[in-house]
Amino acid sequence: MSYRLIQACCAERSRSLRWLTYAQVGRFPDLIATVQERTQVRLREALADRLGRLCAAGRLRAADPVQAAEQLLALLTAPMEIRSRLGTRRVPAAEARKVAEAAVETFLCAYA
Repeated sequence: MSYRLIQACCAERSRSLRWLTYAQVGRFPDLIATVQERTQVRLREALADRLGRLCAAGRLRAADPVQAAEQLLALLTAPMEIRSRLGTRRVPAAEARKVAEAAVETFLCAYA
């Protein structure tokens, strides 16, 4: 799942939407909120729902699922932003998989 999230967040369509949003924020200041609501917030909520279920089942330490989802997403996406040089460089699949594995390992150290 974590690798698929990286793939989706780093896909050309996602990258293009981020670039377009950043480029137009001066002219359309509300654009970031709209784009985030339709992308990042929905993803965070879906992930939080799944993490909440895992907490309820005792598979993860009881925590705020929304905060846990934000932290997992940050662990996945921040390294990819750096490695891809803000989306200007293609990151090899093996490298992206290592990022995904490290993110999950770090997340589980905190929440398992």
